[in-house]
Amino acid sequence: MGWFAPRHRQIHGSLPVAKRTAEVLRLVISSEKGASKSTLIDAVRHAGSLLQSSAPLEVSIGNITKRVLHIIRDEAAAVLEEAGGVSEDAGKDRIKREASTERMQNQMQELSLGDGIQKQRMTRLVSLHNLLDQVATKGSSADEKIDSARRERKLKHNVIEAISDLMDELEGLRTLIAEQAGEHIHAKETILTMGSQRTVESFLLDASKKRSFQLVVAEGAPLFTGHKLARDLAEAGIPTTLISDSAVFAMMARINKVIVSAHAVLANGGIIAAVGTRMLAMAAAKHAVPFVVLTGLHKLTPIFPQQSNMVMNDFFEPDSLIAYDALADLQINKNDNLQIPNPGFDYVPPHLVSLFVTDTGGISPTYVYRLLKEFYSPVDYD
Repeated sequence: MGWFAPRHRQIHGSLPVAKRTAEVLRLVISSEKGASKSTLIDAVRHAGSLLQSSAPLEVSIGNITKRVLHIIRDEAAAVLEEAGGVSEDAGKDRIKREASTERMQNQMQELSLGDGIQKQRMTRLVSLHNLLDQVATKGSSADEKIDSARRERKLKHNVIEAISDLMDELEGLRTLIAEQAGEHIHAKETILTMGSQRTVESFLLDASKKRSFQLVVAEGAPLFTGHKLARDLAEAGIPTTLISDSAVFAMMARINKVIVSAHAVLANGGIIAAVGTRMLAMAAAKHAVPFVVLTGLHKLTPIFPQQSNMVMNDFFEPDSLIAYDALADLQINKNDNLQIPNPGFDYVPPHLVSLFVTDTGGISPTYVYRLLKEFYSPVDYD
């Protein structure tokens, strides 16, 4: 799947990956020759599996795949309901007719050793019955095939339209979240965030148009993306203070609200977020400061943190922690005592999260399980 290629980091961020996944799955469905429910489900599952294998850490690929599978199931049920169950009744009638024909044939065989006159009479009766029944069966079978083909075409059309709606929803996601900023950031508040996340940046910029507030940015080591965020928001006119991550606890007493983004929202209401976020959440909980997570619903995943078969973290190159020439010196001296793990993500449990602000509004971590039922089918969780 060269047209996707997330393995080589050609597409960065969960939202662009989600958009591209939806686009690819729509293309898969459009090009699929068959249009039955089972055919579309198999095609989407296969394509989703290939995409996920190319980027195991991008949970938004699996989320969008599950969302599309749920769309197929919903649309198939709607099409069948609109047909009024005609196809099912026709199928039952056909089965009854076939069973009746088989019974009459068995009776004819049993009577084959009987009286010759009675045998001829029964053969004639059975033959007439079969003739009429076969004509009715052929007619209903042809009608059923036409109805089935019509339903499949409608199903495919409805699924493609629903995926297009999903893509439009993803396109306007950041705007929908940012528009809620005025409800969560109030005048004269001091807001703390960490690193640089586009959803958070859009949220704060929108809030600055309606409210006057102070911003504190933790630099987000080891990548130090907070430096760019602090500079950009300061240039936008927001009073901004840049601090080191180690100063978060000391600064928290002055903070009114912590606002961050997430890489994934797990089934228990916890989140996977940039490394250092758990430290931020624990400091906020210690000082009774609300910890708000901005996230699109494309990040909602039916994965629990205790699932050992799931890949939940990534490790960066060690050069952000130590220079390569220092590592080379260690290798030259044959010193293997230094280990340099550089994880990319933290797990934040649900009891540390105060509120999720999503593209559909604010929700609590305890409400996540209901959203899972709304957007995904349990049969597709695996």
